[in-house]
Amino acid sequence: MKVKEDFLGGNTINTNTGKDDAFTPTKYVIDGQEYDLYLVICDSRGSCYRTRMTFTGAERQVDSRFLTLMKGILVNMDHIEQIKESQCIMKNGSVYPIHVKKGKEVKQKWLNYKFAVIRRETEITGVRNEC
Repeated sequence: MKVKEDFLGGNTINTNTGKDDAFTPTKYVIDGQEYDLYLVICDSRGSCYRTRMTFTGAERQVDSRFLTLMKGILVNMDHIEQIKESQCIMKNGSVYPIHVKKGKEVKQKWLNYKFAVIRRETEITGVRNEC
C-alpha cells in the first residue's frame, strides 16, 4: 500500500484494484479488513476496494487516526460512533468486534483521540464542536 500526501496536505491510501493507481484520502477511509491475502478498504462514500496488501503493511502506513481493534480489523477513529463492551459501533452502522483482552486499551485510545480532536478544534476556532 502506498500512502502519499494529497494536494491538501492530508494522507491518501493507494486503493489500487487493478492496473492504475487510485488514491483515497485517509479522512474518507472508514475501515480496512483483512480477507485471505487481500485488504478490503471501505470509505465514507460507500465504495470498497479490494487491494492486494498485507494488514501489517497497512498498519505501518496509516496515520494516528486509525485504530487496530484486533488482527485484521483497522478503523478510522473519526468514524466511530461508540465503543461498548467488546464492540466498536461505527457511524455508518457497521459493528466490529474488539479483541477481548485489549478492550479497555482500545476504548482508552479512542477516548484520548476524541479529546485531542476537541482540544485541537478549540485551539483553532476558540469554539468547541462535537466529534
